[in-house]
Amino acid sequence: MLNLAEQYWPLLTIILMAVIVVVFLARRGKHVTLDIEPAIRPTLSRDVASQAVAAEVKPHFFRIEPVAGEPDNLLEIKGLGPRIAMLLNGLGVTRFEQIARLTPEEQVQLDQHLGAFKGRIDQDRWIDQARILASGDRAAFENEFGKIAGHRA
Repeated sequence: MLNLAEQYWPLLTIILMAVIVVVFLARRGKHVTLDIEPAIRPTLSRDVASQAVAAEVKPHFFRIEPVAGEPDNLLEIKGLGPRIAMLLNGLGVTRFEQIARLTPEEQVQLDQHLGAFKGRIDQDRWIDQARILASGDRAAFENEFGKIAGHRA
């Protein structure tokens, strides 16, 4: 028996490696799913816990009043990329004049919906840029902010 193992050890090694690879690949497809419902702490009553969960889950909706007409290419605003443009479109912002007419309260609310892009409205001066673009004065925009290079999505 020992003689057979010595003679066929390369083949046995290959078979063992193949079994390990098959086991690894079979386990790779397994995914762990998490419960969406948060666990209730034992110190809280069910009523208090359900109110806390409802307060956390209840989304705060914010939408800008829609404006009639063809949507503007929001990518012309410097510092506003495709991901932010999609986010803004989802909130009802499709035209320069909507951004130009944001009240300070709306600006704060909109900024809170930008997630990782929070602070970009002030940082990149979107409102100033939108005012000029809404007026149609491309030369004034390019003098102050540089060449317009927005891409159509």
